[in-house]
Amino acid sequence: MLEIGLSCVDITPPVGIRMRGFAAREPSVRVHDELKAESLVLSDGRTIAALVSCDLCSVDAALVKMIREEARMRTGIPKHKSRLHARTIITGLRLLRTNQRLM
Repeated sequence: MLEIGLSCVDITPPVGIRMRGFAAREPSVRVHDELKAESLVLSDGRTIAALVSCDLCSVDAALVKMIREEARMRTGIPKHKSRLHARTIITGLRLLRTNQRLM
């Protein structure tokens, strides 16, 4: 039997942090939308694997290593069975603005 687990957590940094991407000009002054990390965990009873998708411009190798190790310690998911990726939110914001003008 396949077991599936889903999770979503808020990873919004504090106001004042330096921005990346299209808003890289200056530190943030407010939170417009919360940033999320969403995870999908799959297990068939023998093998367990996880996919984590984050609202970030990029994720460097050191952060991926740290997150994989923390997940292994907390859940037992082997480091080589987890994947982490950043999904840039720039395109989403542009599409949202376009959709708002059309409505």
